[in-house]
Amino acid sequence: MRAKLLIGLAVLAAGLGAWAWWQQGGFGGPVSDEAARRYFDRIVAAAQAKDFAALCRLNGSAGTCREELRIYCPENYGSGPAPQFPKGDELEQECRESVPPDPPTVVSSRHHPSKDGYVGGRILLVQGVDGRGKPYETEVLIFRDKRSYKAIHSVFWSGDKFDERTTPDGGVVSTPASR
Repeated sequence: MRAKLLIGLAVLAAGLGAWAWWQQGGFGGPVSDEAARRYFDRIVAAAQAKDFAALCRLNGSAGTCREELRIYCPENYGSGPAPQFPKGDELEQECRESVPPDPPTVVSSRHHPSKDGYVGGRILLVQGVDGRGKPYETEVLIFRDKRSYKAIHSVFWSGDKFDERTTPDGGVVSTPASR
């Protein structure tokens, strides 16, 4: 009787451990170049369809994505004494105009390890021309989110990059930076 109880508890513990492992992402591992490019293709398709809700669902934080759209879609952001941000339908129209008409070129791809509380993944350096004819170069980070992927800088025509800092032990940490 005691052996059956111990076996039952061991099976239960193994099951709970497997469930916890699965919830944390299962067979995670580094994001491959191929997987990052496939995920980025979805981001480009959403942008070119001008489906900003879908675009922001592909980002790690939908709120951050909406903020990037609010900042980078307007043509004249930053001009004048107090920058004005469009809202609602006006923002939607500004974003429609700013979306690049052609897919960007992926210039490079590099693994970025997670470190010091920052998420790791694969950084794609992309270049192109936005819908208003302005060239851009942006670093888009594709990372694992459990068993799927997410991005930082899904508004890939924003020109955002990551600051690289050297840590005391000689490592390099990238953090989101402004343009």
